[in-house]
Amino acid sequence: MATTFEQIQIDRETIGKALREKRLRVDTHQREYAWEEDHIVELYQDFSDVITSGVPGAEHFLGSIVVTQDLAKRPKIVDGQQRLATCLIFLAAIRDYLYTHDDGERAKILESTYLITPDPDTLDTEPHLQLNGADNEFFRKRILSRPDSNERDVEPSQRSHHRIAKAASIAAEWVSREAATARAGNSYSRLKPWKDFIEDRARVIWVQVADDSTAFRIFETMNDRGLGLSASDLLKNYLFAQAHEGRKEEAHQKWFTMQGAIEAVDEDKHALVTFIRQYWLSAKDHSTKDELYANIKRKVNSEKKALELLDDLTASSSRYAAILNPGDEFWNKFPESVKYQIEVLNFIRVSQGRPLLLAAISKFQNNPKQLEKVFRAIVN
Repeated sequence: MATTFEQIQIDRETIGKALREKRLRVDTHQREYAWEEDHIVELYQDFSDVITSGVPGAEHFLGSIVVTQDLAKRPKIVDGQQRLATCLIFLAAIRDYLYTHDDGERAKILESTYLITPDPDTLDTEPHLQLNGADNEFFRKRILSRPDSNERDVEPSQRSHHRIAKAASIAAEWVSREAATARAGNSYSRLKPWKDFIEDRARVIWVQVADDSTAFRIFETMNDRGLGLSASDLLKNYLFAQAHEGRKEEAHQKWFTMQGAIEAVDEDKHALVTFIRQYWLSAKDHSTKDELYANIKRKVNSEKKALELLDDLTASSSRYAAILNPGDEFWNKFPESVKYQIEVLNFIRVSQGRPLLLAAISKFQNNPKQLEKVFRAIVN
């Protein structure tokens, strides 16, 4: 697939200015909020070190933000949502503190500047940052809504929600510690430097590209240069790039169905890559973890093949989830001995046989006796 780079625009920007002036959204196929406690604390500590350094105008560089545009010409984030969301969470924590400590006017100004802006026609609020489909509703209720809102009681329903809630707790604790060092009634004097820093000195390179295809090429190149994107992130974006506009939503739905099935039974952060590799071993050919993305990309090179792979991954994800859960209703149609073999394999934590288990289920799911023989042989 050819890519044209003439229309790439590169500008200097700050996180605060981007949140203030733009209406940003994370595309539906981008990954969920993924930062853990260490990432969040490291970012805030970096900010603190610069703020307290005493160097006038000292800045902190956060790397690049890559965006394309949606149909309404609004920026659509391809890479950088973790940093944008984490900075907005800190600004929301300042807003919350001011609201709950009798400084409501400043809290409202901060809110309308960086978080949400009322539409003058409908009076509905428009968020300055929307996350992807899996996270956006939770993010809106837990982060963007005011601290006295009933919506704050929303319960996390997936791992990314727990990470967002954890980020909010860390930010709230940090803001409280900063404000506690101020004289009584003057907490804003300690919080203003943080707001001003995010507005003026939390610096990024803003990269705007013409279309999703160009964005994907940049995304892929950044991974080749060691910026730590996982094989599942790359594969997801590659498969979605293969799907034409009319079938992108279908591709999204298949991927997130598969992802939900795996995350429901395996909390390891590499669980999705592990599953995809074990599916590939069961149905295609040998591949190491490092070779997985390149091997799939080489063989899945059209929309038809991409959607077929997503179909296969979705179907296999429910079987894989059953392999990790002896109590899954999938096993009800098989002899009790099959469930026992699954219990044994999980008890002794043997994972090497999972590709063979997947292949056996695919071939013998309508032949319970034969499947039981294969399972027993694997255990032996």
